[in-house]
Amino acid sequence: MLRRLNAHALVCAPLIAACLLTAASGRGDVARAAAVAQVGGCAIAGQLRLGGREAHGGAAVQADDGPVVATEADGRFQLHGLVPGTFRLRATRSRYLSAVAEEVPCVAGALTTMGSLDLAGGDADSNERVNLFDLVRISAHYRQCGTEAGFDPLADLNDSGCVDLFDLVMVMGNYDRVGPVGWTVDDVAQPDLDDASFQADVLPVFQRYCRGCHGFAAGLTLDSYASLMAGGTNGPMIVPGDPQASRLFLRVSRQLEPWMPPGTMRLTDAEIDALRRWIQNGAPDN
Repeated sequence: MLRRLNAHALVCAPLIAACLLTAASGRGDVARAAAVAQVGGCAIAGQLRLGGREAHGGAAVQADDGPVVATEADGRFQLHGLVPGTFRLRATRSRYLSAVAEEVPCVAGALTTMGSLDLAGGDADSNERVNLFDLVRISAHYRQCGTEAGFDPLADLNDSGCVDLFDLVMVMGNYDRVGPVGWTVDDVAQPDLDDASFQADVLPVFQRYCRGCHGFAAGLTLDSYASLMAGGTNGPMIVPGDPQASRLFLRVSRQLEPWMPPGTMRLTDAEIDALRRWIQNGAPDN
């Protein structure tokens, strides 16, 4: 019996500590946690093409000061796990004029799609202008290849290995253009508000992961709708209609430490999404 109690204590100790820490978690903590949201946030996607190239990978896309993602070979990209709001989106590629979109909306649980855009090449000196200086640079290294002394890789606008006619054509085709160029939103998908049932989708998750400890830890019981909504000794864990303000969701989706459940066990993406949709739909007793 004593060994069983000790083993149970080892499993539940991190959870009990987390519940004690919850008392210090106010809306400020929720806001800070949202800054690193990976699940239950929003996403922005699109496609960029690089003029003068057959492959369109390697352009960098960034929302505000967040992580940078690179476009795939077909030019597609996706920024996911963003905190819902509006963003300044910027796309850059060496020797190409940049593109910027202001006030890009990003809706919780939804996907914003940017309009397809061709980035204009020819900016060999990366000053957001295609002008005489770029033309002179290309001309000075015309017909040089990478194996030759004095080869300037920045003059090889399409990374073909040589400065050739295609590089000259790229400069002349975009001559006098300046960046950043404007970038527009194509579509904002509405959030997925498909019904999620407490009895069918949410309660089984609690039974699978949480009931081993949350029959006594911090006064929080997760075996019924009423007990969940009553919260624990540290207050409510669910804010109906707002997953990002619900501490239980933030912990199980690993946005707010300490994560739940403790240890290496974690909810699947489908289970987390079901909990998000249920809360977003108002956390009904259904």
